[in-house]
Amino acid sequence: MFLKRIEIKGFKSFVQKAVLEFPSSIIAIVGPNGSGKSNIVDAIRWALGEQSLKNIRVDKSEDLIFAGNQFEKPAGFAEVNLFFDNSDKKLKFDFSEIVIGRRLERDGHSEYFLNKSAGRLKEITEILADAQLGVKGFSIINQGAVENILRVSPQERRAMLIEILGLKTLELKKAEAQRKLENSLINLDKSRALKEEILPHLRSLKRQVNKWEKQAKVQTELEMIENEYFSHYYKKIFKGKIQIKNKILETQEQLSVLAPVIKKMEQEIGLNENNNYQEKLNELINIIDQLKNQKVKLNHQLGRLEGLMEMMTKENLNQEKETKKLVTIDYETIKTPLENIKKILEQIILKESLKEIKELAEIALNNLEKLNLFQPQTQNQGTTSKKEEIENYQKEIEELKNQIHLLEEKINQQTEKLQQWQVENAQENLKLKTTLRSLEEKRQEQDKLSRLYSELKLEEEKYILRENDLKRRLQEAGFDPQNFIKNCEAKINDLRAISEEELNNWENKIIHLKQLLGEIGSIDKAVMDEYQAVLERYNFLSNQINDLEKAVADLKKLIKELSFKIEIEFKKAIKEINEEFNRYFRLMFNGGRAHLEIIKPLKPAQAEESAEKSENQTSGTNLTALTALPSEEEPETDLSPGIEIAVNMPKAKLKGIDFLSGGEKALVAICLLFAIINKSSPPLLIMDEIDAALDESNSLKFAQILKELSLKTQFIIITHNRTTMEAAQYIYGVTLNEKGVSALLSLQFEEAKLYTSVK
Repeated sequence: MFLKRIEIKGFKSFVQKAVLEFPSSIIAIVGPNGSGKSNIVDAIRWALGEQSLKNIRVDKSEDLIFAGNQFEKPAGFAEVNLFFDNSDKKLKFDFSEIVIGRRLERDGHSEYFLNKSAGRLKEITEILADAQLGVKGFSIINQGAVENILRVSPQERRAMLIEILGLKTLELKKAEAQRKLENSLINLDKSRALKEEILPHLRSLKRQVNKWEKQAKVQTELEMIENEYFSHYYKKIFKGKIQIKNKILETQEQLSVLAPVIKKMEQEIGLNENNNYQEKLNELINIIDQLKNQKVKLNHQLGRLEGLMEMMTKENLNQEKETKKLVTIDYETIKTPLENIKKILEQIILKESLKEIKELAEIALNNLEKLNLFQPQTQNQGTTSKKEEIENYQKEIEELKNQIHLLEEKINQQTEKLQQWQVENAQENLKLKTTLRSLEEKRQEQDKLSRLYSELKLEEEKYILRENDLKRRLQEAGFDPQNFIKNCEAKINDLRAISEEELNNWENKIIHLKQLLGEIGSIDKAVMDEYQAVLERYNFLSNQINDLEKAVADLKKLIKELSFKIEIEFKKAIKEINEEFNRYFRLMFNGGRAHLEIIKPLKPAQAEESAEKSENQTSGTNLTALTALPSEEEPETDLSPGIEIAVNMPKAKLKGIDFLSGGEKALVAICLLFAIINKSSPPLLIMDEIDAALDESNSLKFAQILKELSLKTQFIIITHNRTTMEAAQYIYGVTLNEKGVSALLSLQFEEAKLYTSVK
């Protein structure tokens, strides 16, 4: 198995589709800094399922998509496809070529692909684990990260080795077994809780089943007492209804007798109220007052006429013009009140009593109009003699006196009639008050009877409600309400008289028996079915608990077996790695010694104690080596063993890696890396400038080892080292073109010699 080809499009600096063919076992990728060499490594890591953005050197996912520049538009997506040759079937897949791909849209949507079909990360991870590939082990070593194997914790170092040694599949199986164990333990707890939860209910149902035996006896006693109680209770309702009904009929009869009496009195009062005595009296008083006012005015005018007549006898005829003017004015003054009297008389409603007054007023007006003395005088009349005028005045005065006298007589007549009507009105009022008082008493009596009637109807309604409630209770007790009441009415007179206390005792007894039946439960197949269902559920849970307990035991056993197998294989692999590690170390450092130690994990208390001791230690390795694997009897621990690195530098007393220089640490890490590769023979290893710190001598050693290991492992190396380039059979050059995007140039080995100046 080896990586045949990579297709990159829209990923970081590779905007156009870039295809890298890998026809040999050692491929070098070269180019200036910033050209995008490491982006190829990031693309491979990303396609293999890397989830950490930090490990692929971006802050957010969308930074993986080409952002665009002044020459190229932004890409809509990033996509990487890895083509693996699987002719040796190292990948457990029924295809000779496996394509693993990943695509990220700019809207954030991400997908994995397996042979161009949508896939899941878990599925891809499991396939890669079988082939010793992954993003957590040594399959991809980024620039400056080779020393991570020295810096990580012992447990993390162990996990890295597990993956590259091909034990990841067993680890995944163990993790899956642990997950199933956790789920089984959860389900076991749930099943136990459910079992404990339904157990009280099951016991309760069991008690009900046991009580059903005495249910028939209690039911018979209850029916007998209910029959007696309901019969006498209905008798009480029945008699109460009859009594109320009789009272209602009696009250209705009293109301029917009282109603016509009240109606007659109301009619009498209505006639008196319709009688307009008071209206007529008020109207007559008003007319008399107006006549009196007119009389006063006429007397005033009469006095003025008498004064004028006296003046005319004394004054000179030269004053005639002025006198006529005054007379004319006086005529107008007298005429207006008389016309008002006429209008008032025309409005009088009394026809007989005021008829003469109206006629008198008309005569007075007619006579007044005939007097020449009160007509406006013209110049032709200026020759009338003084004597004639005086005579006319005298006639007019006499006529006014007669009219006033007639008014006085009529006023006196109307006054007498007014007094007579006032007396009659007082008598009518007294009679009306007496009738009203009597009517009020009758109405109060009617209201009292009406209230009594309403109360009786309400009481009757209460009895109806009690009867309806009795029917409901009868139906609830299993009786036919209609037939029970019909039979009860037929024998109601035969029922013995009972006290209220005895009736209450029966009711209390019924309540007690019903409570007892409630405790016992009714004979209901549904309850028995529920008991059977709960019992079956209880038995099912019991069996399920047994199965889960067995499954838990089996899973624990499987986990222990897998742990045992992993540790056996791991320990064996460590032994083999140590041989190669020591050999490469001695080769690189010209002597010395190096090896890996399997250490037991420390519990928190032990780790704290060890930390205190380490302050006085000078060595970087103070953990106890694992001397034996866990036995079958030892309990499974959640803490995994770790791996420590121990080195003895040649010609020096330094024994811990913490005291090494940066370059020395890099060499130790490379030695360990080659030892692991030699042991595990992974199909693919990608290294990003891990040879940067090597001098020329170590570079030659590095290249020689690389060639040895390439017989079983394919290497893709990002490098600036010419010695490393010499070891490659195929070289890719990466550069930034004039548009600011990464471009590729491939060279065969023979061509590469020209560029690397190999002598």
